[in-house]
Amino acid sequence: MTREIFDLTRLRERMRSQGMSIERLAEAVGLGTWAMWAKLHGDYDFKSTEIIRVADALKIPGREIATYFFRR
Repeated sequence: MTREIFDLTRLRERMRSQGMSIERLAEAVGLGTWAMWAKLHGDYDFKSTEIIRVADALKIPGREIATYFFRR
């Protein structure tokens, strides 16, 4: 069985391309700025509900969500 591992490089690139700051993304997801920073830098994992909210905020199509959060 393959374990999914977070890889947020593409997600941070998407944030930059859309001009989305950590502060704005945190607000959209319902997290504090520090918590969002820590998750984006791999200190803590995103919960599944947070992944959906981040994808909505960054307009990531549902079929592409995994490519922004995980690597095998």
